[in-house]
Amino acid sequence: MARNPQGAPRPPAAKSLASLPLPVLLLEGAGALMLVVAWIAFNDVLPLPDWLQGKTAARLLIAAAVCCMLPAAIIMMWRTAQIIAPQLFATSAPKKERDKHDADH
Repeated sequence: MARNPQGAPRPPAAKSLASLPLPVLLLEGAGALMLVVAWIAFNDVLPLPDWLQGKTAARLLIAAAVCCMLPAAIIMMWRTAQIIAPQLFATSAPKKERDKHDADH
């Protein structure tokens, strides 16, 4: 277990957000950009092309942004679940391995 500067043990740290795969990070960035454009389209802050103006385009952009952000959310939830309950994700030994150490033999 790692130790802090005072020498006391510290719990293992979770993986950082930067350790996500590059395609997932790019999707996350694209989703954030779509949310900004959706906000601009919804509030008519800046002039946009005709196909991006209006509330319908903003709603479609929000839906697309959520879809782009889902892979990162799923990966982070999966990693969090593995840290919280590692027993649920531990692979069990093959049956032959378990039978070798059986007390009935």
